[in-house]
Amino acid sequence: MKITKKSIALAITIILCFSLNQTAVNSLSDTTQQDVNSLVAEEQQIKEFPGGVLINFDEKADSDPIGSSYPELEFSPGYRVWNSSDSIYYPPESGENVALSQDVNNWFTFEIPIQKVGLFVSTAIDDYNLVFTAYTNQNVAIEEIYITPNTINQYIEFDSPLGRIYNISASGTTGFNWHWTIDTLSYLEFSSPTPNLIDFEDLTPPTLVDGNYAGLSFTPGFTVWNSYGSSTYPPHSGNNVIYTYELVPNITFSFPVESVSLYINVASDYDMQVLAYSESGILLQKAYAPANTVNEYVTLRSLLGMIHRITFIGDPGFNMYWSMDDLCYVEYTPNENQLLTFDELAESTHIDSLYAGVTFSPDYITWNSTGNANYPPQSGDLVIYSNELVNNITFDIPKAYVSFYINTVSDYDIQVEAYNVDDVLIQTFDVDPSAKNQLVELYSAGGFINRISISGSANFENYWSIDTLYFEEFEETFEFLLDFEDYPSNLLDLYPHVTFSTGFESWNSYGSISYPPSSGDYVAYSHDLKPNITFTIPIMYTCFYISSPTDYSIDVLGYSSDDKLIYKVSIEPDSIDKFVEIYSEDSEISRITLTGTVGFNSHWTIENLYYMADIYTYDLDGDGLSYHEEIAEGTDPLDWDSDNDGFSDGEEIAEGTDPNDPLDYPILVPEFGYLSLILFVPFIVVLGLLFRRRR
Repeated sequence: MKITKKSIALAITIILCFSLNQTAVNSLSDTTQQDVNSLVAEEQQIKEFPGGVLINFDEKADSDPIGSSYPELEFSPGYRVWNSSDSIYYPPESGENVALSQDVNNWFTFEIPIQKVGLFVSTAIDDYNLVFTAYTNQNVAIEEIYITPNTINQYIEFDSPLGRIYNISASGTTGFNWHWTIDTLSYLEFSSPTPNLIDFEDLTPPTLVDGNYAGLSFTPGFTVWNSYGSSTYPPHSGNNVIYTYELVPNITFSFPVESVSLYINVASDYDMQVLAYSESGILLQKAYAPANTVNEYVTLRSLLGMIHRITFIGDPGFNMYWSMDDLCYVEYTPNENQLLTFDELAESTHIDSLYAGVTFSPDYITWNSTGNANYPPQSGDLVIYSNELVNNITFDIPKAYVSFYINTVSDYDIQVEAYNVDDVLIQTFDVDPSAKNQLVELYSAGGFINRISISGSANFENYWSIDTLYFEEFEETFEFLLDFEDYPSNLLDLYPHVTFSTGFESWNSYGSISYPPSSGDYVAYSHDLKPNITFTIPIMYTCFYISSPTDYSIDVLGYSSDDKLIYKVSIEPDSIDKFVEIYSEDSEISRITLTGTVGFNSHWTIENLYYMADIYTYDLDGDGLSYHEEIAEGTDPLDWDSDNDGFSDGEEIAEGTDPNDPLDYPILVPEFGYLSLILFVPFIVVLGLLFRRRR
């Protein structure tokens, strides 16, 4: 056989193609094997969530009722155990037993908030429609899962990152109740973070509350009362509630608190407010307890753990007509990487840029002030000071919260100011004369603190020191409560991140029987047929009170950004201060629309619009960068191309170019896919050999 250049080229081509394709096949095989391994791992995981509880009903006897056999879990009366190990239609997913019910209404309820629930369902005979629904503790549907007819051990899973699952129901078309079973039920308790619950059942009435709970101080008048059987002041749990006749009662925490919740009974027509304050007296958030309410749930949050005190206030006389129960709080754990005590440095060290992400004015210096009565350290031995007239602390990434302790002497006025990246003043804190370790707290709801300035009157620079600097970036959520008290008339467009459709106005309805405000004086309304409230950031939760004291039906509809209906709440006729909640576990709420029967538009008001947004890791403008990354890079979180050069901010960061410089942008180069490379390389080789032969 004669070997020619042409045959050599052909052989090389075949070998290359086989080699490259074999590599691709091997890679595909590896990927397939990884997928199989992943599926196996997933199948093992869904049987029992890490850290969760697994129930397979195998420890019970055949035909046993289930009821309350398992801690924290109650099954409806019809549920019983069945040994179905010999059944070809309803085989157990594990062990021998399954659970079944032949009732029309079937449910199992948790006593604790649940994050995930998984179970296996069999519906192997007939085509009965079957649906499982997850509900909150307020009976609001979170998610529905429809079961495929004639299926064996179909796995279904409910997931609520906010831990709102309390009840799972099963329902279907007529006759469904004879033809389904469940097995291998697993659930994961919501555990982020673990709260502390005080139900006052450990105290004997009429004990005074103060001094009984470590780290908490109650105004002396708070007293325990067994109110079991009271229609006006029923306990939320157990028998005991607490009350006080003080005009401005407080609950104070000796440690930083992230959230506080409680249940309130308010008799008569007295309105109440619950206020959360920081240690330095900054009002953080307020919640409302309407008049004539029974076990109203109130919650106050500070993501940065700033809550120090809870205060109760109301109309004159309110203090005779309220009680509370089930005080729940979540302690806050600070990030130690963002706490600077300066004690690891030597005395007389110039700080400047010694700490990553923070720059101090050049004159800042450490000083061992232990034993000094005027400038005692708040922790350790060292403090820092500066003799400059204006002293700055600048952060590479803007912060939501900055605090430190300051010492001053004499009567020199000292101010602490917070500025954003555009050098706009956003907050001022006045330091007390002759302060000794006064806590200075600066807070920006949007996480925009870029620079802290300390300045004062002439000669102040020689008479102050600071210690224990702590700072945090904004995390997790934005929270807003609109009570319409700030912008009466038609100025509702001034509220942040929310737009009201044309026609919305606020109204002083104080004294109105049909449209009473839930708090304050003002409510909002619109006479349009389909008024909208649109959010400019993705919302995960919103709620408000609605009054419609007529026979008109009203629906509150929640839509996503792509105009998909994701939530619906129907308002009963003749509703006054009806509480409406709309959830979206995936932060999809973009618009709220109100609609109803003809004439409804003249007969409703809303009040206390609250909304919560999870945007810390959300890509608001679709450029591939999260909100946090945009802030760090100095780009516009709402503009996908901050420098308008045609390349997204995410593309520029990935390619190493400056997303804020229109003259610095990525250079486009052709990209070849893997398949193109397989075909292109042999072609070049053959073409080269043939071209060489012609020469």
